[in-house]
Amino acid sequence: MKSRSILWIVWVIVSFTLPVQLARCESVSIPISIDFPLLRALIVQEAYSGPGETATVVDEPGGCNRVFLSAPEIGVDRDFLRFQTAVRLKLGTGFGDYCLAPLEWEGTVIIKQRPRIDEQWQLSFDILDSSLLDKDGQPPKLAGLVFDQIKGYLHPYLQQITIDLSPPVRDLKSFLLPLFPFEHQDAAIRFLAGMRPQQPIVIAEGLRIDVLCEVETFEESRVGLVASPEALARTMELWQTWDNLLIYLISQLSDQPLTHDEQSVLMDTLLTVRYQFEEALREEKLTSNFIREQFVWSWQQMERVFRRHLTDSSSDNLLGYLAFFTATDALVALDRVGPAIGIEISRDGFYRLAEMISSDPVGQLQETPEVNSLLRKILGLGEPLEVPIQEDEPDQVDQGEEDQPTSMLPIPPGWRIWELLGCAEAWAGEFKMPALNEIRGWTAETTPHDILLQKVSKVLEEATVKEHKNLNLPAVVDRKWFGIMLRATAWQESCFRQFHIERDKVTYLLSYNQTSVGLMQINERVWRGIYDREQLRWNVRYNALAGAEILILYLNKYIHKEKPPVTLGTASGKRFLAVWLYALYNGGPSQLNKLPKRYLKKQLYQSEELFLVKYDQAQGRGWTSQVTCLPVN
Repeated sequence: MKSRSILWIVWVIVSFTLPVQLARCESVSIPISIDFPLLRALIVQEAYSGPGETATVVDEPGGCNRVFLSAPEIGVDRDFLRFQTAVRLKLGTGFGDYCLAPLEWEGTVIIKQRPRIDEQWQLSFDILDSSLLDKDGQPPKLAGLVFDQIKGYLHPYLQQITIDLSPPVRDLKSFLLPLFPFEHQDAAIRFLAGMRPQQPIVIAEGLRIDVLCEVETFEESRVGLVASPEALARTMELWQTWDNLLIYLISQLSDQPLTHDEQSVLMDTLLTVRYQFEEALREEKLTSNFIREQFVWSWQQMERVFRRHLTDSSSDNLLGYLAFFTATDALVALDRVGPAIGIEISRDGFYRLAEMISSDPVGQLQETPEVNSLLRKILGLGEPLEVPIQEDEPDQVDQGEEDQPTSMLPIPPGWRIWELLGCAEAWAGEFKMPALNEIRGWTAETTPHDILLQKVSKVLEEATVKEHKNLNLPAVVDRKWFGIMLRATAWQESCFRQFHIERDKVTYLLSYNQTSVGLMQINERVWRGIYDREQLRWNVRYNALAGAEILILYLNKYIHKEKPPVTLGTASGKRFLAVWLYALYNGGPSQLNKLPKRYLKKQLYQSEELFLVKYDQAQGRGWTSQVTCLPVN
């Protein structure tokens, strides 16, 4: 009795002193979604491997009995599949070298099927009924015995079609397991081992196989930790890998005939992800959870585009794409359960996703600073900008000032990672750094302001002429207005400066958060792959062209599709258009709907109010006299 009392006391002490981690199970359904184009492509690979997607069912020696299939199609028949395939046959009775009573026929067989999956993840199709149609789409006039003979050949061949879904399920499990923290690995293993397929459901788009599983959620108190520089560096590296994966995924569509709307979806997703990253970094909200949520949101935006274009029978990695689709759908499903699961995306997780559709994921997810011509083409931006040649005579400089331009600006840990991940080496031998003489004439500290403004005005006018012809709003936005818009933007963003002097060294102008450069303050991270990073920094004409192209992009692909709250043809309407466009230029796609609301409520940001002042001033002949933001020289 005494020993039992001691055990009770020990149990109470242990219960109240050890950390408590209560787990409860929650059911999760992960969909394996097989759209009809993908299902058709999988069946073609399995059963129509002949030239031109043909299948040989019977081809007896002597050619008396021959049955060939081609042109398979799949659709919906209420709750079942409707499988249709063209048939060409010759049936007869072989007698020596002769074929007695031969019947040659061409038409179509239509089969009603019930999809079925077993515990080994083998997807098959039970034949419930079938019918024949002749070449005119009418029931053929065939004897019952002949019809039975045809079905006797066709049904066994089509019934044996099986699609092995165990590889994508295996890839799914190998992707999910590392996402669970170390302390929850046992629960993760139980979660993955308990995955069980439900019978397929035929929906309008194809098949859906719900994979049911039980995931353990944990309620535990976690002490909030202040992010160290090392932790921030790791998170920055993780986001960069995610950004590289996003570009790689988009590049998979390079040979696809994308519509303008599909290009807009891809462009909007890429820009939104990058602008959100900038905001999270600025507000110190950059975490692995933020990156996981970005991934989930991005996939929800782009899923239809990828499913439409990456599931044709010409691909040799259909199950890899299915594994990728399923893995991303699994993240979406688990994300709905909430943070109690504790999963965290990792660089290894992104590499595993890339492995599903690539044989060299590490090589594909590398950071590069140059223009990605393929990315520009996919997004509908056309060929890369031509690199303008410096036309000005270099200014004379004093002896002893011939050091090459070098940035002396302090670089925070996050930016240092961005700079050091292979970028400098990639540009060795490809970019020629301009001499100091070439850029002193663009530096406000060493150039009279009237001369500098005259030179910058010429550059902006050249960019206006070159880019305005690409505008889709010529009735509202004439060349004069666009020139004023470009001038006001350069005024607001950089005060007409491409370079400046810092600690007795000439360098390119860098924003306070060290992300945007030059005359038009192009954000290098947001526009990575679309513009040449080194040209943005050291070529004022290239920087101006990039800024003009970005303004045109937001006009054509965003504002052009919206119904403005004011009439744009009036002077006040053009003023509204200017600040609307500037808000997009400065803050990205999210400002498309936010700015009009702020404008109507008269709650513009201070930067937008300041821009409007410059927009008003930039229209007068003597606007240069009102430029007071240049440093004293």
